[in-house]
Amino acid sequence: MRSVSWSYPVRSLNWVVVAFLIFLYYVRTITQNERMLESFIQDITNIKTEAGGMAINGLVSSPTISDDEISIPLIPIYDNETFPQKREPEPSAPRGTCCSDHYMEVIKPFPNDTTVFFNYPNGFYSGFRNQIFAFTAFIIWTRINDWGQVIYYSGFKFKDLYGTNMKIPFDWLFDIEHWNSHYPALPRLVACNSRMHKELNCKTHKFLVDKEYASSPFSFDLPQHRLFMQYMKYSDGGGPLKAKSESEIRHPAEIIMKKGALRPNEELKELIDEMLNKLNNGNDASFFTLHARVEPDMQKHVMCLGKKETNLTKIFEHLQETFPEPPAQNLFLPINRQMLESEGYPKKKKSNDTNWLAVENLSALNRAVSFGLWNGTVKAFEFGANSLEGTKFGRFPSTMGAWINFYLATESQLYIGTEISTWSFDVMQTRFYKGNLENYKYLPTGIERWTKEGEPLDASFKC
Repeated sequence: MRSVSWSYPVRSLNWVVVAFLIFLYYVRTITQNERMLESFIQDITNIKTEAGGMAINGLVSSPTISDDEISIPLIPIYDNETFPQKREPEPSAPRGTCCSDHYMEVIKPFPNDTTVFFNYPNGFYSGFRNQIFAFTAFIIWTRINDWGQVIYYSGFKFKDLYGTNMKIPFDWLFDIEHWNSHYPALPRLVACNSRMHKELNCKTHKFLVDKEYASSPFSFDLPQHRLFMQYMKYSDGGGPLKAKSESEIRHPAEIIMKKGALRPNEELKELIDEMLNKLNNGNDASFFTLHARVEPDMQKHVMCLGKKETNLTKIFEHLQETFPEPPAQNLFLPINRQMLESEGYPKKKKSNDTNWLAVENLSALNRAVSFGLWNGTVKAFEFGANSLEGTKFGRFPSTMGAWINFYLATESQLYIGTEISTWSFDVMQTRFYKGNLENYKYLPTGIERWTKEGEPLDASFKC
């Protein structure tokens, strides 16, 4: 008689029991996880309510977290891991410069956006507007690559070329808090944090991995001269920065910059306003601008001869003929006096070597500043490097003076420039994007309108 085996049914029963126990375990785990997730969402909501999505108690959260979407957990930020480090600003430094508590809040990085490191320690180094052109090209690259933040460090500086040749911190020239307020249309300038930017030594600014493969932060190492050339090609509608469509003359990021994202440091702006108020003892500080590009180097310039006028006396005559009633009570003359004076005096021993046009131009400039124009009813004035003597900003006279001159020209009531100067051309375009169409150009034959209502921008520099 065969025996009956119960082993198979028993084994089957055991597997059923085990499966049921596993099922209960997962039910319990899922329930706990749901409770944890609800708790986590509540914590995020509380932090958003208390801090508006910004930094609180050493934690940084995304400024774009929505109530129904959580992207990246909070990341702790500690002072000893963040560079530059918190400290009191130098007594000789203007307001809005590194590194007070408020300043560190302004440049605190967000964890949910990509960051790039401008890996060129020489920074920007040529004439002021050429430095701005190169800086603009870099900003356009950040938009092309979707880099939302730029590490702000000692290499991110401008140069006082033609002055002291010293490096100028970005925040001495520009208002960083105002710049960062344009995020995400423009990249934020941020501190380097060792936890967020783990592939870079935030103290030495050396990459800890091959920079070609770094992504925390990314590396960008094009030098200024290459950025400048890319900008010039882009201005002519070509090169790697070329606009995506024919209707897009300028990149949206550059337009935002021209509209005012780059504005003077807060204390520098107050100094400019103070100097303007002194023009007529505070009575009428309205002014218009004439950029007369008549310095000796322009006499030698061979391009666009049909558009060039280098006799300042004739330009003044054309100006008063075109505007019988002066546009304002003050005329701003941004001109390189030092360069004009270098050849503006007769040579006693070698009179044949005298640059007589420079002598006449310097004399015309001095007469205008001393006695005014329109029979003395309009006061002519200069700013530039000399106006900064005895101020904090006199430490970097050339580039600071150039920045003041450019800013004033863009803010003036009316502007007269020349097609043969990149500086003039840039002022005209900036004013166009600011909505100020009172722009004129002087020619050998007289003064003509440069921008008109309803007409497209003259976008390409041709001289």
